[in-house]
Amino acid sequence: MTPSRSCAVVVVVAAALLSGCGGQECENGADVVREVGASLVVEAAAGPDGETVPVVELSHLRLDGRPVDRRGLVSSPYSHGLSLEGGRVVCTVPCGLSGTAGRWRFRVTGKDAGSAQVYALGAPRTSPNACSPPRGRVPTVTPRLGPGTGS
Repeated sequence: MTPSRSCAVVVVVAAALLSGCGGQECENGADVVREVGASLVVEAAAGPDGETVPVVELSHLRLDGRPVDRRGLVSSPYSHGLSLEGGRVVCTVPCGLSGTAGRWRFRVTGKDAGSAQVYALGAPRTSPNACSPPRGRVPTVTPRLGPGTGS
């Protein structure tokens, strides 16, 4: 390899190393933690006889005691399986609820299957910087719906 070619290789390698993570900007520091994805997943819903309920409505949504903005929840890139139908939050099971780590409280209602109140601690996967793979496991819930439950 000629001296000019080896110099060009060194420059390309150095540029790649300095840019880090394939062109992404990496942030370092103890206080840099990014939440990635949902903080809670409704994994399944079961009716009173144990039957699978594939679509449920989520209502009275609260995170750490504060009402959750339905439009923001449904439109978040970290939510999945959610839609707004006439102002109601509809979950096609499984569905993920975006949000920070905290205490979730909401009612799950299935058509002709009753309802259940859910209390769960949410914790999204996190990445310590823009270049590290996500860590952690998102909590899941499987509410059992029934008449008169969760009032």
